[in-house]
Amino acid sequence: MLTQAQEKGFIDDYKGVRISGTGKRFLVEQAIVWNVVGTEGEQIGQAATFSRWTFL
Repeated sequence: MLTQAQEKGFIDDYKGVRISGTGKRFLVEQAIVWNVVGTEGEQIGQAATFSRWTFL
């Protein structure tokens, strides 16, 4: 998923299990992941947003 986002610049259909800062597992659906670039075009990292999740 991260490689696909890196190559394309973003993905808009990510679905997967994540772990919260408190250790709870949750399922993310329809997340958008995109590359974050600096002022000189260098890749800094990746970011994500989502509004649908379910605690497992």
